[in-house]
Amino acid sequence: MSRPPTSRETPLAAGWACGAGGSYRERMPPDAAQFSWVRTAVLWQARRDTQARLFGDPSLRRRRRWVALARSRGADPGLVVDRSELAAPSFAVLGDTGEGDASQYAVVPPLLAAAGDTDFMLVASDVVYPAGAKDEYAAKFLHPYRDYGAPIFAVPGNHDWYDGLEGFMACFCGLPRPLEGGRAPVQPAPYFALDTGPLRIVGIDVGILGRLDAAQGAWLRRVAYGREVPKLLVSGKPIYANAAHDALPIKGGGTVDEIVRDPRARFVAALAGDVHNYQRYPVDIGGRTVQYVVSGGGGAYTNETHSI
Repeated sequence: MSRPPTSRETPLAAGWACGAGGSYRERMPPDAAQFSWVRTAVLWQARRDTQARLFGDPSLRRRRRWVALARSRGADPGLVVDRSELAAPSFAVLGDTGEGDASQYAVVPPLLAAAGDTDFMLVASDVVYPAGAKDEYAAKFLHPYRDYGAPIFAVPGNHDWYDGLEGFMACFCGLPRPLEGGRAPVQPAPYFALDTGPLRIVGIDVGILGRLDAAQGAWLRRVAYGREVPKLLVSGKPIYANAAHDALPIKGGGTVDEIVRDPRARFVAALAGDVHNYQRYPVDIGGRTVQYVVSGGGGAYTNETHSI
């Protein structure tokens, strides 16, 4: 008895023989440009990683200023967003989204088909490439997701920090003033806890190099142990990716992964972007399993899932 060919055997089975172009092109503005990482101007804008490794990560210092501004403007002292009315929340998580070209728009129709009626969306890092510029949010965030009607939350990635987080904070937190023509700000700061009825989602800001300052570390411990419900971590950089482990150090001692692994904190999963594909690592920790997930296929160029 013959079997149908697999995706490894024929272009048709792999989905490469489409009869028509994708409908996503109808969503693209007529002036949308192809994004390229082999342009000198783009590489210059993305130089901040190298500077941070040589001279220190400025996000550790600037993050404290943003959080202080948020609290001075009346943000919840614990940086908690109350959505406890959601008894059975549904939400989408995608990371590494905003190049503003076909690679981003091609993901939008399946996103809306699969998650268009969810209660909210979470963007796990790198909302806008190459450097999180405020004037690029219209083309690389607002326009692509204009048909998604629910709130969108986000944690910043390294590229979002290249402009000092100015664009990110205006868009998602309304600080120091809301983004002109943008969505209503929905979160208090670059890190926050989102409380639904059965689940607490903890979004952390790991800056450019994947590190937490001491103040955010103390806050993380409070929200991790402060509510007796299962928890989900969302981060701009993964704890496990490409078979490597980064525990995400906290200034002053300890790591994010120590908290995730502590059974008292009740974390069930840790999701992140930064690596542009999907990966999942179920890790057995004392008889319980924590799922470490890379959700980086949100729209920017996609990496291979294995390398030779």
